Amino acid sequence: MFISSGDKGDAWVDAIGMFMAAAGEVYELLGKKGLGRQEFTALETTLISGDLAYHQLAGGHTSGLNWPTIIRLAERYFR
Repeated sequence: MFISSGDKGDAWVDAIGMFMAAAGEVYELLGKKGLGRQEFTALETTLISGDLAYHQLAGGHTSGLNWPTIIRLAERYFR
């Protein structure tokens, strides 16, 4: 699962809440690897080493800025 949010123009998005929901406790309970940290990340920090992935980009609500992160994540599954 890939979760992302922007820091501009998304006042209705709860980036911290999204991160906390993805922090992984439930996934780890089910034997999956979470994000690997519980503390909210700085902008442009990419967490893609687990079964969950998170990226808060510096920008607005768009998927275009996430493509490099999505491709890095997908490479693990599609080689």
